[in-house]
Amino acid sequence: MNRGEHLKRFEGFNFERLIDTNKGNWVEVINENYEHYTQNWGIEAIDKFIDATQTGTLICDSIKLLKRKGKGILIGLSKNDDALFVPRNDIVIKGIKLIDSTSGQSYFYEALNFLLAGDVDAEKIITHIFPLKDALGAFEVCKKRIEGAIKVVIKNN
Repeated sequence: MNRGEHLKRFEGFNFERLIDTNKGNWVEVINENYEHYTQNWGIEAIDKFIDATQTGTLICDSIKLLKRKGKGILIGLSKNDDALFVPRNDIVIKGIKLIDSTSGQSYFYEALNFLLAGDVDAEKIITHIFPLKDALGAFEVCKKRIEGAIKVVIKNN
């Protein structure tokens, strides 16, 4: 699954905007659509961002785009374990929260409530289903994101 197909999977999730960062200058896309640019503090156009890009440069730009009390959720792991230097003043002055999300274990009940309330359609994020006997293969597919794996389910029939 290529990057464009991967992004299309998220079109039905009620995000206000999905941006393919490989297609042009994404900061300009935000500026053109929200027009909240100020020279001192950046664009301040968004409430939240989810970064799954595996690069620190986009995180820094995203922080500058956040409004006061904004949140950034970091789910992309760096390919080379690169250090990340963030615009500290923006974080402190705007009261921004950066949240990591390498594992959803601590959010199990919250996620379950979203599913039960119908706020999240699990069918849209489940990309692979394996029988229990193929569990090792399922973990490999998930770990290496083979065939665009997002969420992999192991069923005990």
